Amino acid sequence: MAERTQYLSKFYAGGTLLCKEPLPGDPQAGNAVGGAKLAVDSEGNAVVLVFNETAGSHLQRYSPDGKVLWDIDPHITDIAGGQPYGSAPEALAIDDAGDIYVRASVGTKGAAQKFSSDGDLLWQTERDAGVSIAVAPDGSRLYGIWTQWGDGTSAGINLEAFDGKKGTHEWTKTTMAATCTELEKCNVQAFGVGVAVVGGNAVISGVMQGVLPGQTDVTAGAGSIAMSFDPDGNVLWAHQFLMGYTSNVATGPEGAAFVYAGTGINGRIYDFSQ
Repeated sequence: MAERTQYLSKFYAGGTLLCKEPLPGDPQAGNAVGGAKLAVDSEGNAVVLVFNETAGSHLQRYSPDGKVLWDIDPHITDIAGGQPYGSAPEALAIDDAGDIYVRASVGTKGAAQKFSSDGDLLWQTERDAGVSIAVAPDGSRLYGIWTQWGDGTSAGINLEAFDGKKGTHEWTKTTMAATCTELEKCNVQAFGVGVAVVGGNAVISGVMQGVLPGQTDVTAGAGSIAMSFDPDGNVLWAHQFLMGYTSNVATGPEGAAFVYAGTGINGRIYDFSQ
């Protein structure tokens, strides 16, 4: 059986390999490779969230030269029953102080967690943060995005805001796609994909039908969207720009947000300045 090991690799700017370290898991097991998320702090330390069936859950911090600083199990406690039920990586973020934010789940259950740069659990919320998370550089606000499913005639994207210091939920803003009244003639789509903090505001990406004024023909297909919200959840701007699907949001200098959107092998990168 071919080896299926996952690696954490670091390259110089010119492309030369600096270090390469294997992630946890049995390389000979057919189901060893699971999901992994990666973030890098301001000092160049890498944080990896990994899950696979042979190694379980690991939250690891690596030094800039690839040495493991610590390795912990970030299992999420079932708030209702008090029993650990493991975790699979969904999203990972890190603030300027090196504190780490995790969203993990098993099945339909999920929660958000915050760990210190030393790996200590600081808080955990039983409210699901979503499939993608982003934190303000100073750690004051954590955002998460997820899809609100309907019955086939409606769907939407939820943006969640949490107090990054305490883990308390602050608000939820829902952006709904157009509603179709004849279920047999349409399947309304809305998918939350990514979120980033840009200039103190939350920028989300996703796919929707009829999210903007005049974009209400749900039979015409779904379009990529990008929206910006201020810290209180007010919409600053919204764009629906290409039929197809979007990627996560990447940030740039001077308040720029970049979103990739495309269909099949064709795609474009969009720059949305604040």
